[in-house]
Amino acid sequence: MLIIGAGLGGLSTGVYAQLNGYRSRVLEMHEIPGGCCTAWERGDYTLDACISWLLGSGPGNEM
Repeated sequence: MLIIGAGLGGLSTGVYAQLNGYRSRVLEMHEIPGGCCTAWERGDYTLDACISWLLGSGPGNEM
């Protein structure tokens, strides 16, 4: 099974495929996996939007 994209969905699909007896390979165009759940640097700051994306950041959502 060939999986395009090493975000959370692609990585999870690869793991579950192998747990169920399939051979899988995940392809990613970036140098690190994670998709939207990766951090990046801008100047002196490290930005990580993953926790906001997973839990939400609207009113009433505590982090």
